[in-house]
Amino acid sequence: MWGRFSERRGTTLAAAIGYRAVFALAPLLVVVVSGAGMVFGEDAALGLLSRNLSQFLGPEMAATIQDFIATARGQGGVGLAGTLLLLWAGSGLFNELQGSMASIFGLVRPKGIRRAVKQRLITVAAVVALALGFAVLVAMAAWIPMSGSIVVAGAAAAFLLVSVVIGFRYLSQHRPEWRLTVAVAGGTVLAMALAALAVGLFVIREDGGSATGIAGSATAVLLLVYALSAVFLLGAAALRELELRGGPPSSRQRSSAL
Repeated sequence: MWGRFSERRGTTLAAAIGYRAVFALAPLLVVVVSGAGMVFGEDAALGLLSRNLSQFLGPEMAATIQDFIATARGQGGVGLAGTLLLLWAGSGLFNELQGSMASIFGLVRPKGIRRAVKQRLITVAAVVALALGFAVLVAMAAWIPMSGSIVVAGAAAAFLLVSVVIGFRYLSQHRPEWRLTVAVAGGTVLAMALAALAVGLFVIREDGGSATGIAGSATAVLLLVYALSAVFLLGAAALRELELRGGPPSSRQRSSAL
């Protein structure tokens, strides 16, 4: 697993994703929040985003990401043309993920204008799907009382799991087996949660609890996305290695027994 990740320059790929995220995160979040806000109101969407970011990453990092959204929204109204531009910009992050997944899996990305357009449309669809999923979470937060916050948190975790599974399956032309994909995705989500918690603690420690230093800049977001991307790609490397070896040890033992 680590050998494939290192051989395919996983840390460099994660850094490239983080760099792309600095430019794509704001339009991506604007599309997601605006999509949910059209149905449930932007205050509800922003409120849910703020609460979850604060609980998961800490108030400093949450404030930084909210500043990203405010800056992007403050540049003018989002009409049809603006929405299309935001979708295109936000999809750039997924396009970078596609290239990284192909590299980790050891695939050569097909070339050609038609293929490039198709891949970009897939990434735009991923942005739309992310907005729809966030809208569902906003609806659950609005309809479930505060005592049901655990249910909402569980739904958010399930949404993240589904997102990772879809990423492993559809961000490249290779289609790994479903059961193995779900198993590896579960471990990847847990590792991503621990990585995000570690980054949040690091930001607070280095900044002394203030929002004016590292947590008040794009560096904090870059560090977070880099860590999450590295874990995601490490999970993809584990998935590919297990697939080439015939699945996890437990499944191989069952197969040999049969």
